[in-house]
Amino acid sequence: MSGPGPVDRRPSNPDLDFSDHRYVASRLIRRAAFGLRAARRPATMAALVQLTQPAQQSRMVFVVGAARSGTTALQTGLNTNEDVFVLGEAFFFWENLRRGFRSRYNAKHRKFGFPPSKQNDCPPVAGADDTWVDTLAALASRYRFVGDKIPFGGYRAGQWPSEFLAFQRRYFHGAAYFLTFRNPRDAILSPRSTFGIQNLVPWARSYIAAQRALIRLRRMFPRTVPIFLETVGPETFSAIEQCLDHPIPHLSLILRRMDASACDPEQVPPELRETVRDLDALYPALCEAVSSAGDRRSDAPLDLLDARLDGFYRRLDPLYYSVEARLARLRSRVATASRRARSLLQQSGY
Repeated sequence: MSGPGPVDRRPSNPDLDFSDHRYVASRLIRRAAFGLRAARRPATMAALVQLTQPAQQSRMVFVVGAARSGTTALQTGLNTNEDVFVLGEAFFFWENLRRGFRSRYNAKHRKFGFPPSKQNDCPPVAGADDTWVDTLAALASRYRFVGDKIPFGGYRAGQWPSEFLAFQRRYFHGAAYFLTFRNPRDAILSPRSTFGIQNLVPWARSYIAAQRALIRLRRMFPRTVPIFLETVGPETFSAIEQCLDHPIPHLSLILRRMDASACDPEQVPPELRETVRDLDALYPALCEAVSSAGDRRSDAPLDLLDARLDGFYRRLDPLYYSVEARLARLRSRVATASRRARSLLQQSGY
């Protein structure tokens, strides 16, 4: 198990952008909207500046990984500590200084039917009309460590990783980042067995994009701890506590090792078999390179791995952007929404 990552030796403005450039216009619009809101909300921007000070950076915690790779278990384990409050999928980088953060965050989690808890409920620490900045600042006044869990799932795979990296580099470069890794086959197939999702192409794309984001976090951010779900053990917990300089005694009760499932190519959709096979073959080298990151000699393997991942991602473009693929995603979203609605009705006794 490797501990905190290397101190960044790269230029002050490294190229963190590996997004799908079909979305350039929407990104420019979002940035313009951020600028307008920032100009209208000087108090919020002053609070954001305060949150980015070195003393505050050391108290920020972010759990990042592909969906179905252990991010929730790690968030849960960290939140067992009374000094920690890690939100779940608040997505600060996408909030763009909108007002009403708390109600929007809680409403999103209530849709899944879970009872309110530290995992999915933001307490009324700030005003109902406040932004995420005001809410996070208020949480930071009550807890020693605060932050967010960010899983990259089958949604906006071409936008979110780059948006996240640029945002975090600007505001939370000195925060603690716990990077969760899981073998590609199990991570990509999990949405089908867990949620009944049939179209796994978006999940394969998001898995690849997440690995590329994790590589950049490990190389370019100073406080990172990689966590491999297949080898979770005492060294894992020690590295996390060392990074925070704080004990999390109950973490080992929540975050458990998960061995890779037996390889059964027939479980993988035919259109993804080549990609999943290549990702599986690459995974051991990725784990080794990420674990070894820390000196200049380790950069070349990560560069090569990133290039390979880029090729796998582009290979899926025809499957993702065709008319048939777009219709399949729409049908999948409708089916998923229908299942969730039925589940909520059943829980309500209807």
